[in-house]
Amino acid sequence: MPEYPIKYLAPLTKEEAISYAEQFVSIMGDKWSLLLIAQLAFGKSPSRFNELMRVLSPISSRTLSIKLTNLTERGIIKKEIENASPPFTLYSLTEMGVDLVFAFKAMADWSLKWLKPNLAANQKILSPNISS
Repeated sequence: MPEYPIKYLAPLTKEEAISYAEQFVSIMGDKWSLLLIAQLAFGKSPSRFNELMRVLSPISSRTLSIKLTNLTERGIIKKEIENASPPFTLYSLTEMGVDLVFAFKAMADWSLKWLKPNLAANQKILSPNISS
C-alpha cells in the first residue's frame, strides 16, 4: 500500500482534512444533490422547478423540493422569485455553488484515471439525462 500523501494536505492537519471532507460529503454525498448542482453548473441556469424536474427525471417533486431547500439554506443555490403574472421561481448557483465546479473536475479526473474502463458500461446507471 502506498504511503499516505500527508504533504498534500498542508496547511491542514489530517484531522482537519477529514472533518472538511465529511462536511463536503454531507452536502454532496447523495445522488440528487450532485446531479442538481451539475445541471445548474453545466446545463440551463437559471432554471425553473419544472425544468429541473424534466432533466433530472426520475426525481420526484418532493425530493427535488427537499434538495433545493437544503442547498439554498446552505448557500449553494440561489432562489429568486420573479414578480410576473403569474409569479415564478428561478434557481441558480451562488458563487459558492459555482466553486463546486473545481470539485467536479477533481472527481472527473480521479474517475478517468481509476474508473475509465468501467465508465462507459456504467454511464447509463450513474447519471440521468443531464442536458446542456
